Amino acid sequence: MKRIVSSLIIIIVLFPLTAGQTINIQTNEGTDSYDLSEIDDLTFDYTSPQAYLLSKITTLYPDNSFGLRFFPDLAITAIHERDGYPFRMFVVAGVTTYLFEGDSIENITNVIEVLSKGDPGEFDNGYAGIGGVYYHTDGKMYALYHGEDHEDMPQFPNGISGFYASVGLAISEDNGLSFTKAGPVITCQKDKYWESFPDQPDRGSGAPSCIKSRDGKYLYAYYGDASRVDWRGVQIFMARADISSDPPVAGNWYKYYNGSFSQPGIKGLDSPVITVIDKNYSSSGNPFVTYSDYLDKYIMLYDVDDWYSREYFGEFGYSGTYIAYSDDGINWYNHERIISGIAAPIVGETMSWHPAIIWDDSNEQEGLLVYSYSSSWGLGDGLIPHYMVCQRIKFDK
Repeated sequence: MKRIVSSLIIIIVLFPLTAGQTINIQTNEGTDSYDLSEIDDLTFDYTSPQAYLLSKITTLYPDNSFGLRFFPDLAITAIHERDGYPFRMFVVAGVTTYLFEGDSIENITNVIEVLSKGDPGEFDNGYAGIGGVYYHTDGKMYALYHGEDHEDMPQFPNGISGFYASVGLAISEDNGLSFTKAGPVITCQKDKYWESFPDQPDRGSGAPSCIKSRDGKYLYAYYGDASRVDWRGVQIFMARADISSDPPVAGNWYKYYNGSFSQPGIKGLDSPVITVIDKNYSSSGNPFVTYSDYLDKYIMLYDVDDWYSREYFGEFGYSGTYIAYSDDGINWYNHERIISGIAAPIVGETMSWHPAIIWDDSNEQEGLLVYSYSSSWGLGDGLIPHYMVCQRIKFDK
């Protein structure tokens, strides 16, 4: 018997499959189990597109560049040029967002702090990192940012403060030189003090990326949720705002839930659009979404942390950075690991995370894959905070 499996959520094989074994394949319709003793030929239908890394890792900006450390701490976000600066991008370093400006990504000459954490008691009192921007017809820039509440939260094992995350909105009227905060627009269905396990350090919804829909009617936002409600693990979700007339402010966002955008952005229920096999033993997050005119598809980059293999076997398992494609921005397929390794900040370990693509050709077939990297993560003797690196990436149909 030959079976064709398409629309895979994860396409990855870590060991040879033999007769007598069972493989679970998660599709957009659910999870199917296949007994390989009954299957003569199991074919995965992931014909196109394909991504290729064309170069080795190149350091763009090493640790302590411009006096900054731990960067980028979210995926970088390219924005419109201004006089004298043809290339501009937001970079999160530590807990703050900076604007990098220059002739190109390789030649940054001006760095400005543009968004910082809020006051005590604010929802973003510990962190304010821009993850995506949108220019509305009113001429303003609307930035979605990752806000963290650090108050009364337990620490991670690596010493980092725990947090309750929300997706905030900041508005700029001067093309990103300054911002006015407008409060949260997407929040977790569970409140700050709800735990799925004792002393859970990461809670809430955050790390957003955003992109306009093909027809220009909606702004899509992708975010991670760490509530782990209903034992679903940490996965990637989405919401949308109708921008055909109004900007993407609070009240205009609806979460994707059970096949439709039917739940409010604030405390609504949600269903994952990206999940991972053995989801209770791993996490998916840090989504970055772009669009390729060459492929005529949405492209998502995201990280997977196979924490079970890392903690119990000393291996990174299927951790790494993945890529996936979509025709509608909702259903994703052809998931492929393009970087293997730990995708979480573990003291003393090599790690990489927070990927993004900067296109540098007119038809959006090639560009730079930009992400954070450290050969021995941490702060102290022999340790290096993550810093900005890149590799060339190319896509074929």
